[in-house]
Amino acid sequence: GIGPRVAVVDLADPTTPRLLGQTGLLRGTVIDVEVQGTLADMYYQLGLTDEAALRQRDGIAAARRAFGPDDPRLAAALIAYADAIVDSSRRVELLPVLDEARAVLDAAGDTTSEMRGRLLSMYAKAHSYTSMDETVRYADEAVVFFRRHHPGTASVKAAMQTAATARRQAGDFEGAEALYREALAEARRGKAGPTAGVVVPLVGIAQQRFRLGDVESAERHYREALDAARQVYG
Repeated sequence: GIGPRVAVVDLADPTTPRLLGQTGLLRGTVIDVEVQGTLADMYYQLGLTDEAALRQRDGIAAARRAFGPDDPRLAAALIAYADAIVDSSRRVELLPVLDEARAVLDAAGDTTSEMRGRLLSMYAKAHSYTSMDETVRYADEAVVFFRRHHPGTASVKAAMQTAATARRQAGDFEGAEALYREALAEARRGKAGPTAGVVVPLVGIAQQRFRLGDVESAERHYREALDAARQVYG
């Protein structure tokens, strides 16, 4: 079938995946959407982030054709593209793309899915270049959202880390540390030993401790993060 042929595309020839994703056979189908996502992942793994973003953009067009204008899967494609360009020169497109994703979710009556929460987190990242107040507001909304609608999921911790980053960027190091500590508690919940999920919160706590002048505590948390990483990754 089509799937195996996609999986063995030779990316040494950059025209091959581009042609695959644009064939008449695939256009307007769910497979078309999956192909674009697969190609984007391949390019990311090769470090070709601009090309990966283009494939994510093609995924929007594919989702629009396959699912129509009011399907949450179109919102997912829009948010994936926004995530791909958030730190690139294309970030001027962020807010219009996210606004369209929100309109799609509104039209679909989707108010509590994880996709809605991801949208809030992406708004926080998008505003980090223009308004720290808006960044912190959206990041905090995402934490409240995930706690309420998706407690106990990895999304809660991810939202806390985004909110911690927002407060750090705004110069609120104590607020950032508090959120990193909450994220650490989420990462440890129900876990008997170190996991990969504790590393980022521990490093975040260490960074805030250092900024607040507590070098001893910063070093202790850095060492704990290093020990956890060694136990998990070897």
